Amino acid sequence: QFLALLLYRWEVIMRETAILGILGIGTLGFYIDSAFEEFRFDRAMLLIGCAAFLNMGVDGLAHWLRKRLHLNTTPETL
Repeated sequence: QFLALLLYRWEVIMRETAILGILGIGTLGFYIDSAFEEFRFDRAMLLIGCAAFLNMGVDGLAHWLRKRLHLNTTPETL
């Protein structure tokens, strides 16, 4: 269960990097926001695509790891 929680948090952290970057923290979202400020829409779209593929890759990898390790992702009830 702890490993399933770690994988979940890893997915959430990867998704939050784009949001925090828009707030000014030096992550992928920061570079996307900077590209929009410089009217470099081609660079911004490329970075947005990279962020989307990164999130899909992390989600797929975490799903594969949960399946491979036979982790239960739903809480057990008594």
